[in-house]
Amino acid sequence: MIDRVRIKESDDEAADTRPTQPPQNISDLQLGSRVVFKRGPELERGTVRYTGKLIGKEGQYVGVELSNNTGNHDGTFQNHTYFRCKPKRGIFIPINKVQLVYPSV
Repeated sequence: MIDRVRIKESDDEAADTRPTQPPQNISDLQLGSRVVFKRGPELERGTVRYTGKLIGKEGQYVGVELSNNTGNHDGTFQNHTYFRCKPKRGIFIPINKVQLVYPSV
């Protein structure tokens, strides 16, 4: 199912509406892909920096570098670095919680 969400790449840019779709499997997510996901009442956005398993967790996860400082870490989880980003810009999301954002045309 393809949805449309309002995406604002940065606070300086106007928001536009882009189609999104959940990935069918982990291979649908390429490093550098843009994703959105619900986090509480907010819609967060970011860039895929890691896909795969996390030590001590079940299932497949997506490591996302957020566009803002609302993350939990810098790409490190349980003393293992999966990717690198600025502090408070990284988060790991279960694959079933993210939506791929299609580039604007």
